[in-house]
Amino acid sequence: MPLIYCPIRISIKRKFLLFMLSLLAGIFRFVLTSRKCKSQAIVIEPFGMGDAISILPLVNGLCTCFNRVGVITKKQWSPIFQEVQKAEVFGINLPWSDYSTAKKYSLTHWFKKDWRSINFALKPFANGAIGFDPRGDIRSILFLYYIGCSKVYTLNHYLGTDAKIPRWAAKTRPINQNQERWKIACDLLAAGGYANSHANPPSIQNTRTIRTTPRSVQKIAFMPIAPWQGRLWPSARWQKLYSLISNEGFKVHGICGPHQTLQTQEILGIEEINACTTIDSWIKNLSEIDLLITLDSGPMHLADALDVPLIALFGPGQIPMWSPTGKFARVLSHQESPQFRPIHQIEGNKYLGSEWMEKITTEEVWNCFLTLITDLTSPTPTARNLDTFDA
Repeated sequence: MPLIYCPIRISIKRKFLLFMLSLLAGIFRFVLTSRKCKSQAIVIEPFGMGDAISILPLVNGLCTCFNRVGVITKKQWSPIFQEVQKAEVFGINLPWSDYSTAKKYSLTHWFKKDWRSINFALKPFANGAIGFDPRGDIRSILFLYYIGCSKVYTLNHYLGTDAKIPRWAAKTRPINQNQERWKIACDLLAAGGYANSHANPPSIQNTRTIRTTPRSVQKIAFMPIAPWQGRLWPSARWQKLYSLISNEGFKVHGICGPHQTLQTQEILGIEEINACTTIDSWIKNLSEIDLLITLDSGPMHLADALDVPLIALFGPGQIPMWSPTGKFARVLSHQESPQFRPIHQIEGNKYLGSEWMEKITTEEVWNCFLTLITDLTSPTPTARNLDTFDA
């Protein structure tokens, strides 16, 4: 039974703030609409690694339609776009991508001196360009106008929620949110009148990731860390799973981001941890493993783009929006339960996310692991794009 998308419900207070900011965006749009549009596009995605990876097909599509394409993303995600020859990446960490509620919704950053330097860096490129906001975020829409975009294309709802973006704020695109995130991003190509029929899932080419079937499976990695605490899986279950897999003769190690080694060792109860400090080191470490067991996270999306077989544990993360797309990607969740509701991933909702992560049992992951091993080592695999397990 396919999962049906259900939006996160935004509070009346935040919807009122959205309305007021949309009025401001409407004023920007009215003032800037007379500017001559250049054959330049600029895409903004200021959030996580997975978000940046998910817009790769959109960026590739824009590169076929525009003379120049700019990408605004966090500094550390810039290497994700290095294979896109026409893409010019602007590495900027914008404050509303923070998990802290106080920082995420603060308006004070608009009045700080840093914004003048950002404007100075982006204005030569963005002035008269066409902006694309692939998540329906009013803050990103305002920012695109602020740096000089003559038009802005966006989604008609803030991605994953019921918060509507008014038409006067930007050129909105009705979307089907019951599909993968990368497809939603590519819908913006059609919004601008550009073809998107040839869009493919995110893929990062790497000589280490050329894989065949059947495959030898020896090295297994666990990735137990996520940026939001509500996505974590209980430590005791990771350790039980480690015992089950290592007892079958597989080599198992942990993998994590910078400054996460001690936390990863504590969760997994093992010493062998590979810490990745850059995108290049993530690519190197992920490319050298045969199978990844991971939380819903940016490295999960990177592994998927590298064609690494994986098992992803989803608690509150929205499916199918954030599902991996690889042939040998498996998703475990309990979202088919009638009680399931998506959760706004902020600090105050951590315990709600943990409730859904705890529903995933070690036995479910173990059984999924055995099935995936069979599929990987069989000459005629029966793998599916998405396997969702429920109790």
